[in-house]
Amino acid sequence: MGSKSFERRPIYAGRCQFFHMPDVSRRELILAVWNGLKGATWLMRIRMIQKIGAAVPTPAQMGVLQTLLSGEEGMTPRELSGCLSVTPATVTGNLNALEDDGLIERARTRDDRRVVHVRLTPAGREKVKKWRSVFEGELQEHFASLSNDELQQLASLLARLGPPSRRTRSCREIQRSSSR
Repeated sequence: MGSKSFERRPIYAGRCQFFHMPDVSRRELILAVWNGLKGATWLMRIRMIQKIGAAVPTPAQMGVLQTLLSGEEGMTPRELSGCLSVTPATVTGNLNALEDDGLIERARTRDDRRVVHVRLTPAGREKVKKWRSVFEGELQEHFASLSNDELQQLASLLARLGPPSRRTRSCREIQRSSSR
C-alpha cells in the first residue's frame, strides 16, 4: 500500500481549520468559504454585542435602519425590499421587530390609506448613529490584519458574488428603473 503525498496548507473558516489538499472537491472548498464568511460576520456581531449590549439589531435589521438613515426616509416596505434585495416578507418581519423596539414608525398616506411609509423615530435615529459609530470602529479592528491590496481583492471577489453595485443611484432610483 503506497501512501499519497500532498501539500497541506491550512484554510481557515471561522475557528475551523481546513487544509488545502489537491483532491479536495470544489463543493468542499465552497462550503469552507461559506463557513468562513459566516464565521467572520458572526464574530463581528459578537463584538458588537459585547460593546453595546444585547439590543444590537440583526444584520438584516441594521440594513433597514441604515437605508432609512441614509436619506431614504419615508420608503414603502416594497421599496425597502428592492433596495435590500430581500423579499417583502423578510422586510415586514424586520419592520415588526424594529417597530416593537421603538426604532421605526409606519405612517399611512392621506391620499391612499393602503400605502405605508416607514420612518426612523428620533430615538431610532440616535441609536443607529451610535451603533454605526461603534460598528465602523469594529470594522477597522476586524480587517486590520489585511493589507489594502488584500482588502481590494476581497472586495472585488465579493462584488462578483453579490447583487449589482448601487453606488451611483439611490434605492428609489433603482426601484423606479426596475419597475418599468
